[in-house]
Amino acid sequence: MRVTPTLVLLDGPTGRLITTNGRDALSADLEGKDFPWGPKPLDELMMGEVLHGSETCDCKTAFDGKVKGFYFSAHWVMPGLGFFCICDVILTFLDERSETSNAV
Repeated sequence: MRVTPTLVLLDGPTGRLITTNGRDALSADLEGKDFPWGPKPLDELMMGEVLHGSETCDCKTAFDGKVKGFYFSAHWVMPGLGFFCICDVILTFLDERSETSNAV
């Protein structure tokens, strides 16, 4: 934990983590409309078109029923650069051989 006080929310029946950032979520939603502030479903976050190779396609069509892989990095960060090269090869391999995976 980096900040005190910290509000961590767990799902009671499963014990799964809902968020470690409950303090910020509470500050942004004082009326609790979005409680319990868990992650939004991917279909709510991914809307519009995405670039897939040299073509664009609708997010819902591109990702529907598929395993999703998202990689975020900065090209100037050396650990990220080294991992990106390996990650790109693996994800390209999987994407070419499977209709059930996508990498963004």
